[in-house]
Amino acid sequence: MALTPAEEEQVRQLLLRENAQKQKALLASKESLKEWLKATAIFILKKLTEAAIDGLIIYLKNKFGLG
Repeated sequence: MALTPAEEEQVRQLLLRENAQKQKALLASKESLKEWLKATAIFILKKLTEAAIDGLIIYLKNKFGLG
């Protein structure tokens, strides 16, 4: 059973809408991942900086006999 040109156009429009919705969802997912990665990187850098500063303070205290 063949589709009429009007039915073909309806199917095409439906597929285009569906594809646009999938692309929008994928973009939102990518943006969410990007924000999560950014927040995680900031957290890790903050912890590394704190550890480096703590290590430096301990080193300086030991070096100058303050601790």
